[in-house]
Amino acid sequence: MTPLSEVVAGMNKLMEQQEFEFKETCKAQNLDPTSKKIECTRFDGPEFVEARDGERLKGQINRVYQSMKDQQWRTLKQIAQLTGDPEASISAQLRHLRKERFGSHTVNKKHLGDGLYEYQLIPNLPSASSADVG
Repeated sequence: MTPLSEVVAGMNKLMEQQEFEFKETCKAQNLDPTSKKIECTRFDGPEFVEARDGERLKGQINRVYQSMKDQQWRTLKQIAQLTGDPEASISAQLRHLRKERFGSHTVNKKHLGDGLYEYQLIPNLPSASSADVG
């Protein structure tokens, strides 16, 4: 398998897992999984517009969470290769994952030198509700 096909296969697997977890979360919250909307209003800010930004940001944070929940250390570039999202967006989503409304997950940061950092997500999973971040 080529490196690109490995990334594609990995992303397909992540997307299948994300879809499964999305449906399970909907079931647990008695929501319609076809609505494709679970608490997107947890995002906020002066420039945030639910209709424009909600689904995109929920997708981003879930892709970042899914790619990092294995607790492996990764740079923003490595996460971007897994998720297809911009490094600046990934950095913002890692900050969100620390917040209570996004699960109070632990995000460790390790300086590698020359302005390069690695990040590690330690999922906070005391209850089913914090297993979903979006």
